[in-house]
Amino acid sequence: MLLPMIEALRAAHPRALIECVVQAPIATFLGLIPSLDHVHEIDVGHGPTTTPWLELQRTLSILRSYWQSMRRVRPTTCIVPRWGSGFRDLMLSYLLQAPNRIGFASSDFDQSRPPAGYRDTLLTCRVRGAQGMTEPARFLFLLEKAGLIPPTDPRAIGSRPNASILHIASTVDWPALAARLGVDPDARLAVLAPGASAPRRMWPIDRWAAAMDELFVSGFTVALLAGGSDAHVARQLYDLTPVSRRSQTALVAGITNLQESTCLIAQSQLFMGNDSGPGHIAGALCVPCVILFITAKGADPDGPSAPERVRPMGKRVVCCRPKRTIAPCSGYCTADCPHCILQIEPDEIRHAIRSLMHTPAHV
Repeated sequence: MLLPMIEALRAAHPRALIECVVQAPIATFLGLIPSLDHVHEIDVGHGPTTTPWLELQRTLSILRSYWQSMRRVRPTTCIVPRWGSGFRDLMLSYLLQAPNRIGFASSDFDQSRPPAGYRDTLLTCRVRGAQGMTEPARFLFLLEKAGLIPPTDPRAIGSRPNASILHIASTVDWPALAARLGVDPDARLAVLAPGASAPRRMWPIDRWAAAMDELFVSGFTVALLAGGSDAHVARQLYDLTPVSRRSQTALVAGITNLQESTCLIAQSQLFMGNDSGPGHIAGALCVPCVILFITAKGADPDGPSAPERVRPMGKRVVCCRPKRTIAPCSGYCTADCPHCILQIEPDEIRHAIRSLMHTPAHV
């Protein structure tokens, strides 16, 4: 979701030195993008910050990373694109002593509370008016209001495959990768990624197994894709696959790196999965996608899991979501929240697959 912003910044400033600070897992991936000159890697841990102690630990991790590897970095401008509290990001931009520190005003994303003065004072340019946007459009809006790029049309986002993601996919030898994975390189390929970073975002495995029937009947070879952390989920789904369909199924669980996974997705004709990273890669490549979200209709469209905000880029993305919630839905899931994703039924996914197969591709 950051890539349109990075590419627009490079187009507007072709001679600038552009660096990015990201958490450890994605640093290698972003390091392959031609628009970036350098990627700084910071490890602050995974998952949401649920306790004050964890918040303190992660703040100290930022301070340690700054002192160890970034204290001599002196940027002219720091862009803090996170639309939310993002205090640690703001603190780092302040420590780097950038004369221009650009981000969203606290009153923009949390209008129910008084402005957070302690946060806003760390910025030199506070942007307002970004409600109701997708995340990529919001990032571009931030740059426009700061005068860093010319006005852009948000409708153009995802209208064609993202150049950076295509570049990453092209670094992998597809025939060699297909041979290693046991996939016919010329097969009609569907990629299914049943995992997610949080268990509440995972649709039950037995329902994925039921929805896969539509893929087999339509003649797809199905690659069950997962990283190392959720490889067990893909294995469980493979075990539920009928023996008669195993010849149409490839288990790709924890055996590919990010570049190889990107290449695999780029070669597919359909992607299915929960709200997670592989779906964003597929959307950016304009692969037809069926993505499951946990946020019900009628919830806050600016919530952290709302498809209105975080749907993958691309014109052929079907977002399946609960139609209602047992309790009022704020979009912020907690441990005692009803598991809304259970309201999505296999028939809805089958219908989404059929609709994508009969929808002409956008040029």
